[in-house]
Amino acid sequence: MQAQEKPDGFFVEGAGRVPGGVQLDPQGDHRLAMSLALAGLAADRPVTVENAGIISESFPDFPAVLRSLGANISTR
Repeated sequence: MQAQEKPDGFFVEGAGRVPGGVQLDPQGDHRLAMSLALAGLAADRPVTVENAGIISESFPDFPAVLRSLGANISTR
């Protein structure tokens, strides 16, 4: 999976599922952190989004909303 920054956002490109068992770094971008977390939901194994606390910048209830939808996520 690769992400490319654009002036008004970013473009994420990947082929198939995220294999899981990986640590992904959103480089301080709350939008990318949420996108990586969502991609991780479809992974074959657990995915760790490093520095995911940045998500609270724009969507503090993101983990709770995902859990309410049945997602199995944990936060530290």
